[in-house]
Amino acid sequence: MNPRLLLHTLLVLLGPLTVLGNVAAATEGGSRSPEGKTHSQLLSEANVFLTTGRYADALSSFDSALALDPSDYLTYYRRATALLSLGRTGSALADLEKLLELNPSFATAWLQKARVFAKEGELGKAKESVGKFLGRSSTSKAREAEEAEKLQADISWALQKQKEMQAAHKAGAASVTKALKKNPETASQAVKVDSSLQQKAEQCVEAATAVLEVSPSHLQARKFRADCQLWRGNMEDATADWSRIAKLTPSTSLHLRLSALSFYIQSDVDAAKLHLKTCLHSDPDNKRCAQAHRKLKTYEKTLKKLHNFREGGNWRAVSSVLKGGKVGGLSIREEIEAYIRDELMKPVHGGAALEGDEPLIPLLLHDAVARSELLFGLTKTHCKAHLELSELAKAMPFCQQVLSRDPDDIDALTARGEEHMAHERHEDAVRDFSAAFSKTGNSDRGLHARLIKAQKRLKLANTKDYYAILGVPRSADAREIKKAYRNLAREHHPDKGGSQDKMAQINEAFGVLGDDELRTRYDAGDDPNDPMGQQGQQGGYGNPFVFQTGPGGMPFGGGGGGGAGGHPFAHFFQQGGPAHGHHAGSQQQQFRFNFG
Repeated sequence: MNPRLLLHTLLVLLGPLTVLGNVAAATEGGSRSPEGKTHSQLLSEANVFLTTGRYADALSSFDSALALDPSDYLTYYRRATALLSLGRTGSALADLEKLLELNPSFATAWLQKARVFAKEGELGKAKESVGKFLGRSSTSKAREAEEAEKLQADISWALQKQKEMQAAHKAGAASVTKALKKNPETASQAVKVDSSLQQKAEQCVEAATAVLEVSPSHLQARKFRADCQLWRGNMEDATADWSRIAKLTPSTSLHLRLSALSFYIQSDVDAAKLHLKTCLHSDPDNKRCAQAHRKLKTYEKTLKKLHNFREGGNWRAVSSVLKGGKVGGLSIREEIEAYIRDELMKPVHGGAALEGDEPLIPLLLHDAVARSELLFGLTKTHCKAHLELSELAKAMPFCQQVLSRDPDDIDALTARGEEHMAHERHEDAVRDFSAAFSKTGNSDRGLHARLIKAQKRLKLANTKDYYAILGVPRSADAREIKKAYRNLAREHHPDKGGSQDKMAQINEAFGVLGDDELRTRYDAGDDPNDPMGQQGQQGGYGNPFVFQTGPGGMPFGGGGGGGAGGHPFAHFFQQGGPAHGHHAGSQQQQFRFNFG
């Protein structure tokens, strides 16, 4: 009941009760409580306790006062007010009944009963009580009469909506039962696409909501609305109603369901623990609650490990925890998924069943694994850990799962961008890195570096591909590159009838890929032979049409030579004249980016 309304009613009654208390004080004899207090003293202190919100103390004083004078009907009303404030509805109604036995003309008691019945969902009794109050309206205050008329209208409206709710739920339940009997595996989708059923579910939710506005503790309205929300696919709304039902009528099986949904589906460990603790508090010997609590604590410990290792950047340890405790066994993610499928989604037999053999995770949540925020979080962690460890092949299956649910996930986009880079799909890589960088608010240095590298690679792909010219993969080592160069040089050397242009391309490619430093620059997307990329660097990378030989020189030269030391093929890439004492490529440009 509304505390303000209770207090208002209380203050209205204080006047007459004070007068009666004074009369009683003048006439009462030596009757006192065990504490030595008179009836009037007990009433006075009870009034103070009640108006200051000390309802338990007020209740104790009212009990003592009624023990001294059981015929004081107003004290029953006051004690009923304290009981309602403490949530003891049944005892409060008993006091109101006793009051009406003592004084049937006390109309306010009928109004109070109507309020209580309406709140508790007993709309028929509420209608009867408010009618009796209005039948005595000549003795009622105008304000109370106005309130009663509004309450009567609200009750009539709620009764009408209750009928609509019941009809819509009955029709919807029949369709759901039919779908489940036909094929439990496809029932969820069948319910989702059944337009007639969805219309009934919407009507049910709207009507139940109207009932609950008048009668917030209406159990049937709560249950029906939860069912209909589930039919509509609104699991969170259904869970909210189940949580309220669990508070109104504590149920072991319902607490188990709420715990399972909270942790395994919504990834809310605190809510899950609270439901299990409530279950064990009401039934300490309940084996299912105890088992569920132990399993939850085990998983919570694992998740804390993951969190701590992740926060510390220890991705190898993260990967190790994710693999699970047994070599060759299930990963943590696979273990939890199996538990959801094999335990939580299977029919429950015995005392823990909700309705019949309904599983803890409702039958219509057949996609519970796909919905699970807990499993999704573990999948994201797998993706992130393998990405950080440069284990792209291991990362991609997890990252693809992440992207199928969240196309904007930064780590998964980054991993996919790296996969595009590995397969030389540079345009796709630029797109993914750009999207990921944008999601960070353009503030992640690592992502910016990846994006720049992809952009350079894309530019190179549209100009020269030195690996393709030599016919080697990007993974080729120095020995493979040199061997490919020698074979191509023998085939295409102008002295052997080859093309000078082709030989120039071969020399140019080998001049870059045959030098570790230049190759690193090229792999990063910076072509050392691109004049636009030099930006004033000294020297160049030579004239590709000059063929020389000498100590350390190329095999098909015609004289001259570079000395020992330095890059053995540097003289093939000079813009004329002897080789400089250092490589132009050694003066790499420094990237600067303003993150302000």
